[in-house]
Amino acid sequence: MDGRRKFLSFLSLLLALFLLFVFTWNTSLPDSYNLNSAKRVAEELELKPHHQMRHHESHASDTPRHPLDPLTVQELNRVRSILSSHALFRASKSYALHSVALEEPPKSRVLTWREGDPLPPRQASVVARLDRVSHVLTVDLESGRVARVDTGPLSGYPTMTIEDMNTATLTPFLSEEFNRTLVARGVDLKDVACLPISTGKKIRWLVCFLDFFWG
Repeated sequence: MDGRRKFLSFLSLLLALFLLFVFTWNTSLPDSYNLNSAKRVAEELELKPHHQMRHHESHASDTPRHPLDPLTVQELNRVRSILSSHALFRASKSYALHSVALEEPPKSRVLTWREGDPLPPRQASVVARLDRVSHVLTVDLESGRVARVDTGPLSGYPTMTIEDMNTATLTPFLSEEFNRTLVARGVDLKDVACLPISTGKKIRWLVCFLDFFWG
């Protein structure tokens, strides 16, 4: 039994070294190779000097011209103003807007619309997190009111925000048990970094593999 466990540990070590090589091989390339690659890409893209590059265009005054045009800067600011004065947000101690997008009008309205016709009423679909509760809201931009609020067990997950990612990187170090296990293994806490990497299929497969051999 001990021999089998040692053999499996050896295989796991080889796998870890292989993955380390796969994830880091780009950074170990010679500088000359990276430089030549950058020059080749620049030549293919025909990069121009900075003073000849097109200046960044301002979209602050853009207006929608089609029923499916995304929300403009002015509309996004109006959504923020409407929500900030809504009772649900005023009563909340903390909130985060995970998604603000156009609430698409009915397909029949879009198909019958012709250029020059008035646009269907513009609405915004908002996914917000207030006091640890998810909400899906419909904001009517013309009336300035929140037309619908849905709460409860919602399907899917809202987009991760920068605040969520920052919290995920710092939270493990607030745990005394987590820090103690690292120190017990001779690991310097200054050398440890936690990253909020999505648990895709490949990551899940790797975790299951390591758990099978090391568990």
